[in-house]
Amino acid sequence: MCIRDSLQAGDADITACLNHVANIAVANNIVLGNDGWPEKNGNSVTASQGIAILASDPAVSQNIENLSAKMLVHNIWIWKKGTIENHLNLQGKTEAIWANFCSTLEQSTLQIMLPNDHQEVESCIQWLMN
Repeated sequence: MCIRDSLQAGDADITACLNHVANIAVANNIVLGNDGWPEKNGNSVTASQGIAILASDPAVSQNIENLSAKMLVHNIWIWKKGTIENHLNLQGKTEAIWANFCSTLEQSTLQIMLPNDHQEVESCIQWLMN
């Protein structure tokens, strides 16, 4: 399910994010698809990197918070930093990177590994369990 399918047409927070990503696209090597969202195209950043760049911009942080709350009503979790990897401080999506994270977590805690972001990850886990 797509976010825009769960929200009313012209949602102000989606519109703000789309407008902002359009404004920062060229400076950040983000290629936009026909829908206005980042997509991988040639030497551009990946779609997930484009979303993470957008999500890191304070200009849309409230919009992302609002979208997160709106999507929870539809039982959809949104990573406020764009991707789970950004919340977990992972530098990629490979099995080796995930295995290393899991191995480290077996010897540690989220609070130690992610001192600034453990609450968001724990909130997602609680949400998944309910």
